[in-house]
Amino acid sequence: LPTSVISPISTPIPQNNPRVFYIPLVNTGSSVATDWTDVTASDFYFNLADYLGVKSVRWEIYLKAVTGSGPVSVRLYDVTNKRGVDYSDFTTQSSTYSYLQSANLSIWQGNNLYRVQLKSGNGTEANLGTGRLKIIY
Repeated sequence: LPTSVISPISTPIPQNNPRVFYIPLVNTGSSVATDWTDVTASDFYFNLADYLGVKSVRWEIYLKAVTGSGPVSVRLYDVTNKRGVDYSDFTTQSSTYSYLQSANLSIWQGNNLYRVQLKSGNGTEANLGTGRLKIIY
């Protein structure tokens, strides 16, 4: 009797489909301060060298102005280098959570300490929902 042999078909994976990896950062936070204020328990270390082949690092956060009566802002702060991370600032006046995603962040080399910071434009309460880094390969 003849036997058939079935060979698996190998389908190449398209190289233009990025792989994405998420790093959770913060779950909640709030502030009414009109200067940049650290969000409690939001500190994390990040070293770009630990992610070989990365094409970009972005961050995603949910933010709202509790009463919607004034602007509120959020950013990532590089504690090691004493600077706000370029392209990480967001501002909203929405009284419902706004989903915000950055462009490519400017991450400096080294194992740096970062934290999330909030600011209110006029004393309106700023509330954070979840936030995370988005690593794209």
